[in-house]
Amino acid sequence: MAPKLRLGNTAELEEFFEYVGPLSRNRRPPSQARAKKDDPERTSLAVEPPPGSDLQKEFIKIINKFALSSSSEPDSYITDNSHDYDNTPSMALHFKGPYAILIVEIERKQWHYFIRSQSSLPEWFYEAHDTRESPILLPEEVKIQLFNSLWRLLHYILGKMSFGSFENVGSFIRDCNGTKLRFDQACLQIITPQEVSFWSQYEECEGCILLETAKIPETRAIILGTGSPLRYAVRNGNGEICHGTYQFGEYGQYSLNLTEVATDVCTPRMTAEPDAAFLPILTAVVILLSMATLWYVIKGIGKRVVAGRLYARYFAREDNELGSETRVLTAEASVPRSPTRSRLRSLDIFRGFAIALMIFVNAGGGGYGIFSHSVWNGLTVADVVFPWFAFAMGEALVLSLNARLRTSLPRINALQQVATRSLMLSMIGIVLGSSNASWLDVRLPGVLQRLAAMYLIVGALECAFMRTSQDITPGRSLFRDISAGWQQWLATLLLVSIQVCITLLVPAPGCPRGYMGPGGLHLSAHNVTLQNCTAGIAGYIDRLVLGPSHLYQRGTFHKMYHTTVPHDPEGILGILSGVLVVQAGAHATRIMLAYNHARARIMRWVFWSIIFGVSGGALCMFSKNGGPIPVNKNLWSVSYCLVTSSLALGIQAVLYFIVDLKTKWGGRPLYYAGQNALFLYIGSELLKRNFPLHWALTAPTHAQLLAAHAASMLIWLAVGVALHRKRIFITL
Repeated sequence: MAPKLRLGNTAELEEFFEYVGPLSRNRRPPSQARAKKDDPERTSLAVEPPPGSDLQKEFIKIINKFALSSSSEPDSYITDNSHDYDNTPSMALHFKGPYAILIVEIERKQWHYFIRSQSSLPEWFYEAHDTRESPILLPEEVKIQLFNSLWRLLHYILGKMSFGSFENVGSFIRDCNGTKLRFDQACLQIITPQEVSFWSQYEECEGCILLETAKIPETRAIILGTGSPLRYAVRNGNGEICHGTYQFGEYGQYSLNLTEVATDVCTPRMTAEPDAAFLPILTAVVILLSMATLWYVIKGIGKRVVAGRLYARYFAREDNELGSETRVLTAEASVPRSPTRSRLRSLDIFRGFAIALMIFVNAGGGGYGIFSHSVWNGLTVADVVFPWFAFAMGEALVLSLNARLRTSLPRINALQQVATRSLMLSMIGIVLGSSNASWLDVRLPGVLQRLAAMYLIVGALECAFMRTSQDITPGRSLFRDISAGWQQWLATLLLVSIQVCITLLVPAPGCPRGYMGPGGLHLSAHNVTLQNCTAGIAGYIDRLVLGPSHLYQRGTFHKMYHTTVPHDPEGILGILSGVLVVQAGAHATRIMLAYNHARARIMRWVFWSIIFGVSGGALCMFSKNGGPIPVNKNLWSVSYCLVTSSLALGIQAVLYFIVDLKTKWGGRPLYYAGQNALFLYIGSELLKRNFPLHWALTAPTHAQLLAAHAASMLIWLAVGVALHRKRIFITL
């Protein structure tokens, strides 16, 4: 079997085989035709594979690896005999005069080839096989073990790379005009004989004017961001020289030569490739999946071995009173299964998944934009975490209240419990968001405060209208889930309608009616002034009722749009639309309570997922900035609530099918985290700046940040496992 090492292809090798032709035993190259018998340059040749055969093609691919440069001189020797593998395919390369002799040995059989020495080893090969460190030098031939060569090459690459350059094995430049680049930054060198100014703006900034980025008196390099495609223009005293739009890559090196600009559009030239910034994510996913797969395989094998031994020893056969052997009936065979209304395991897994993702994105999400909140409109992974947790809260709320009301607990007492828990959540949320704050600037809205308000509203509706017995009237089974909660949905739709009407019909002072943008530079390119209109009427209500100093001051949109007024994404008006998400979770549980058959449950979850998703997409015209109501996490727009609820229902259906119905996955450790989700969230917020959950990094890269933030998440998952082992479940 020929060794498989494919690293390139050259036309010279094809010419080589045409020139040499089939080699026979003891045939010499032309320069050695008259070599004496004892001449050290004499070479004994084995018969080569037939021309055109698969084996010959494999050899061509092997030789290609060594025909990548012409920097080597004849009579150069490289060797690596530190290990010996009897059955390992090996190659020997020997430079003699104008020829290079390649010897390939497979299972003690050799093939010899001649190559002109102008095609020799590339520089990295000499680095990986330093002759000065080789234990044995053989002037007659150079024997290279393939596996050992690749291992030494790996050491060479890792030795040349710092941990910070893990994202890419092809780019090692981390400097721009003497300044070290950070992640999500690139370097652009502008070549100009005269003084110019560089103006730019990200495409993410909708309708924004270009801002002056740098003045360039002469050829100079500037640092640019890579988070979004960049619109730019180069100007001088006479006007605009050129403009363009370009997506720069992380750590990439680019050049823009203004002396070569022939039109009004100019595009940078890449001088050094950017990093593969998402490679650490792929690596982390592969590692985690591999570890999980290996764990479940080992655990499954262990369970089967132990169970088989116990069954064979104690339970395979039993003697009855008469001495005959009788097989023991299993519980499945003797007792028919009845549908259970116990707590869904998939519910805890879904909530554990949401809390694990929330801890990860709150830690920083590896510095990736996909794990950061959207600047304004749009949807990222970070944007769906909070609504998913609220969805799971709605599911658990209905399960809990249904169990309590079935035990004849008075509804007023159930409402008191809901109100007490809501108040406790609000107080904890204010404490968490009040680090180094005074009475004058303590943040009043927040994540837990929003959860508490939505929990109180939906809990009150359930205490008032929940049915403790299902309607089993013939002919109504198709709409049993709707009939069980139509009053709750009517109240929810009323609240959502109020939110939509206020948003679209009531203008904020000095702002257009129905404006839902970020203000600042938004639409400034169209000569529209919206500097103080951040979040429209929703932002105005928060600033009027709560006061600007009690709102979140570091919004994701602030730096991009250069806003001057604050806006809190967990403000007052968003509570009304957020009730829709919790009510969707409550409806998911009502479906589970109303129908005993798994197929009926899954079909309805999928049905409502499609309804919510299509409705949310229609409101935003299935676009980022289009439609009457775009998807917006900062405002908790109705389309945002519908889309996130749709995703949650779909995931719930999948988890229920895999976990509760087919029992193909136990969900650990997410299942354990979901049992103490609130405790894990509070703990992560309190200790997120403490070691070992956080550590300082100098000039961090995505790989370093991803490792640090993933470690924080895994530590809290381990805490969830430990709490489960100790049977500790912390709730309010």
